[in-house]
Amino acid sequence: MSRIQDIAIDPFFATYAAGALDRATKPIQNHIAPVVEVPTLIGHFKKHDRDSRLTLPEARRALDGKAVQIGISQYDGRFQCEINSLDAPLDKAVGEEDLKFLLQDALDLLAEVESQVLERETLNKAFAAVGAGADINFAAANDPVQLLDDQIHALMKSARSDGIAISFDPLAWAIFKNHPKVKELAGANLSWETTPALFAGNARFQTCYSLFDANPAGAAENIEFQAPANSILVFARSEIATRRDPSFMKTFRHKAKTNGPKVVERNDGRGLIVKQDWAVDLQVANTVGAARFNVVTA
Repeated sequence: MSRIQDIAIDPFFATYAAGALDRATKPIQNHIAPVVEVPTLIGHFKKHDRDSRLTLPEARRALDGKAVQIGISQYDGRFQCEINSLDAPLDKAVGEEDLKFLLQDALDLLAEVESQVLERETLNKAFAAVGAGADINFAAANDPVQLLDDQIHALMKSARSDGIAISFDPLAWAIFKNHPKVKELAGANLSWETTPALFAGNARFQTCYSLFDANPAGAAENIEFQAPANSILVFARSEIATRRDPSFMKTFRHKAKTNGPKVVERNDGRGLIVKQDWAVDLQVANTVGAARFNVVTA
């Protein structure tokens, strides 16, 4: 049996690969666009907009009566998962004794880059969908929690969703958590895990610390936060996303045995290549499911 065959059937390889992706997944990406695993590359989902109705059928029936039929085929949105691929070459010159360590390193690298690519695309699409947004005034005399609660209540109605979440950019978060009324209410150790009932509906909140280089390769480095300065994103989000729920965004991920890491010989025979394939489609599933606010203090 070849070394590649050994790796392919080694349970450690598959287990470590799955763990690498879990460790690398960016919390803010799953926060804004929760994953919906789908069995096909192309399929349909329920698209929500301002014309969507929130109505329920009358499910009671007489003992000899017929059941009310409901439509499960009314999927008016269409996802099409695009295939992504990355390769990480390993040189045999390092020696067999280092191979396991280098395989782990390659799996970590591939998972990290996959997660960063998906995070960047999620944030770009999310902020493109909500536009410039409206100002929200966190002046000292105002109550930031009440102001955001008001927006949560309004979004629940427009999005037809009782599940709402919030994403702060780092500058907006600093203003919010250091506001005297917030400090008085929540104290210094402020997070959703420590204070889950801070906002209406127990809205889950996170800060987006994602970074990017605003200058092209070859120019001087210019590191910026990915989310617009002083921005707050309030959006519909289901804890368990499906093809029908009214979450603002969703990550449709193709679940197939052909996805995931593989190891092959390099063409020149001098090493191995760890290959990573995945297929996803990021969709705005609820066009009225999010709103952007820009923090001002005067």
